[in-house]
Amino acid sequence: MVLTTGQIDHALFGALRACQRRLAHLRGLELVDRFTLPRPRSGGSVQGHWALGRLGLDWHAAAREEPPATARAARLRLARLAHRPTLAHLLGVNSFFTALMGVARNRPDTALVRWWSEPTATRLFTAVFPDGHGLWHENGRTVGFFLEYDTGTENLPRLVDKLGGYEQLAADGGPVYPVLFSLHSPARETNLHTALAGRLGRVPVATTTRPTPDPSAAVWAPVGGDPARRLRLADLPSDHGPRSRRNATWPDGQLTDDTGRDSHHVVPES
Repeated sequence: MVLTTGQIDHALFGALRACQRRLAHLRGLELVDRFTLPRPRSGGSVQGHWALGRLGLDWHAAAREEPPATARAARLRLARLAHRPTLAHLLGVNSFFTALMGVARNRPDTALVRWWSEPTATRLFTAVFPDGHGLWHENGRTVGFFLEYDTGTENLPRLVDKLGGYEQLAADGGPVYPVLFSLHSPARETNLHTALAGRLGRVPVATTTRPTPDPSAAVWAPVGGDPARRLRLADLPSDHGPRSRRNATWPDGQLTDDTGRDSHHVVPES
């Protein structure tokens, strides 16, 4: 799990100096640690990137009944995160979820009640490999979704093929959640809608283009609908599926409590 200073501030604080002071204190306790990337040649500021520190890793391991991390292992883990080839993609996915957390921080009628990382969602849901999975609660309604954060490195047929797994999940008794494509350009969005024309199945699909400061707003264009009419996240069709052991969206037979806040919230693992 890696978050930038800005993402943490937006999700939890809304006051940058207070956020920086808290992170510095937690770093001193070795609960978190940080790295910075090289300054771009074009100039500009460089954000800190934060991950679990040595003590934070120990607590995480204890919760999983695993052996604690050594100081050397903690340093190596941080170095690997800093040089991870997919770091930009991971931060993009995390920015989507921290944006929702920022909305919920300022609006008491909303909550991001679940945020599952790619490894967690892939492990718990069969046949699908989303970049993230969430439950968004707004005005008494809880909508599930699977996120596909597209950077343009995959061709359109590959994006279309991904939907087969979600259709299989629904057919096997899993949830029927909208698949949300966050796309890097309007042209990419138009081309994906064209590629999906006439190929829709049971699973709803919606798209938006970045930047998306508020993913809960009316920024989602349902595939097969009026492209000029965009919907709020809370207004997208969503079916949690049957309450059964085969459906991972119902841990212990419970989705959320009556406030919409999930007692089974899982922090992303990577």
